[in-house]
Amino acid sequence: MPVDFEVALAAVQADPRYRTNIRFGQPRSGHPEGSIAAHILTLEANLEQIRSRIDPAVEARLRFAIHVHDTFKPEATASKGVRDHGELARDFAAEFVDDPDLLNLLELHDEPYRLWRDWVHTGSLDVERLSRLADRIVDWDQYLAFVILDSWTAGKDLEKLRWFIRSALAIRPSAINVDWLPAYIFQNHLFEIEPASLTGFFEGWPSPPSSEAHLRILTGSDRVWLARVPETGRVAGFITALTDGVLSAYIPLLEVLPEHRGRGLGGLLTRVMLADLSDLYMVDLVCDAELQPFYTRQGFRAGQAMSVRRYDRIP
Repeated sequence: MPVDFEVALAAVQADPRYRTNIRFGQPRSGHPEGSIAAHILTLEANLEQIRSRIDPAVEARLRFAIHVHDTFKPEATASKGVRDHGELARDFAAEFVDDPDLLNLLELHDEPYRLWRDWVHTGSLDVERLSRLADRIVDWDQYLAFVILDSWTAGKDLEKLRWFIRSALAIRPSAINVDWLPAYIFQNHLFEIEPASLTGFFEGWPSPPSSEAHLRILTGSDRVWLARVPETGRVAGFITALTDGVLSAYIPLLEVLPEHRGRGLGGLLTRVMLADLSDLYMVDLVCDAELQPFYTRQGFRAGQAMSVRRYDRIP
């Protein structure tokens, strides 16, 4: 019987091991997003960017892998003789799904990094190791798609990803290539963000904040999600939230640069932020009437609000 990956994912998300482990992690080299939960949200945003190019069944499998692949990093400590976190993820996933190829993907999802690391140290590609990887994976397209999702993040060398895709295609053909790389890099932090990255926002404001003030706004926000253009590093859109971390949150700002509108970026930023705030009882925002249909599509309900505006206080 085919695996229902949506049901399996719901079971994973209810498992106390998952719920505990995804809180693990601090910002570090290669992972400025910090926690496993934040990494998962970043990969979900990547998946949504390429979802129109993949079959819904593959999308469900990739989403399951997103939530499981790094979940056992807290328990993988080589110095204590514990197995690799990919092996632990494989064994955990096997409790929920009977899919040998997906289990192999989970076990081997970091092989591209290991191959690249060896290439840097030795100056040559370990073709034999790459061939063994290709032999173990049945759905090469699915594997390469997951590698893109997992590698297209801030703090990682994007040329490393392009190098691996080219190397993988030389070993075994695939419909996946560098043209599949998402249009934006999503991040919940200010890694590599400078005022020069933040130009062009607050269109139509009578006295728009400066880029320096914009950076201070992002720094002072409890939650922030940015969509950046990988080629330039420029921020194409952002959303912020203020929260007590217990019950409620307020979304004061969502903006997308004019040249990036009409691509679904504002909706994706909103959905990522709502997912980031999913443990809270209420999430509120204030918007003009013409924006209500947009926010209704993101799951908000119309209500009433009161506000004060002091335009002379804008920095």
